[in-house]
Amino acid sequence: EAQRFRSHLLDLLSPKHLSKASRTHLCVLADLFDTIDLDTANYLRSNADQLLFKDEEMVWSENKVVKFEKEDYTDPTNSGELFDICLNRLLDIKEDIETSDYSIKELYQHLREEDDIKRKTIKEKYFQKYMLMEMRRLSNKLYSAVREPEVANNKKPDLQIWKQNWCVNIECKIADNWQFRDLQKAIDEQLIGKYLKYSKYQYGILLLARIGRKKWGKKDFQAILDDLQKYADNIKNIKYKHIKNIRVIGIDYKDNT
Repeated sequence: EAQRFRSHLLDLLSPKHLSKASRTHLCVLADLFDTIDLDTANYLRSNADQLLFKDEEMVWSENKVVKFEKEDYTDPTNSGELFDICLNRLLDIKEDIETSDYSIKELYQHLREEDDIKRKTIKEKYFQKYMLMEMRRLSNKLYSAVREPEVANNKKPDLQIWKQNWCVNIECKIADNWQFRDLQKAIDEQLIGKYLKYSKYQYGILLLARIGRKKWGKKDFQAILDDLQKYADNIKNIKYKHIKNIRVIGIDYKDNT
């Protein structure tokens, strides 16, 4: 009877009986079972992961399905489409880091506690490698993501996304380590001045991570991102007319709890 009750209970905790709102509770329950019954814990986590997609499958319109298939399964036909795919992947990574129950935020907070906040190399190297790994994981064979050895000598951007002869250059920075003017220079002197000055490069991204810093003068992280985007929009039109778009994206690792 106890076994029958257990089986019935586990069935009630399956995705077919639960809503997406139950996912957090399943994760908590799985944590409780870690030291009691690992198989049950894994079963509950698997159910929690399935709930991520339950509601979306029910409400997706035909247009949304077509858009998803075009973005995720169709090869880009020009550099602009490659740029759009890169943006979508980076925004997916951003959402996962900032909102996921399994975010790596805590790892970065630990590095911040152990390391001097003023050092400008160690965290950026790890940040670059993690973003490269994630961009490759999400590529779905639509592009190639590379981090060249020349990065160490500042001869190439931190990441490059390639498809045929099209390329999107990505400069990665830990925003905590830099003043606003330094971040402007990352756009003007590095992303544009060194990499996008060639006519074959038309798209670039400045990818910033905030680990724990609260303010840059009187501005918070979002204000910094907004100002940098305005700066990028202005400077690209002044210096190089062939550049079609530069985007500034910020990923917030700060623990706000």
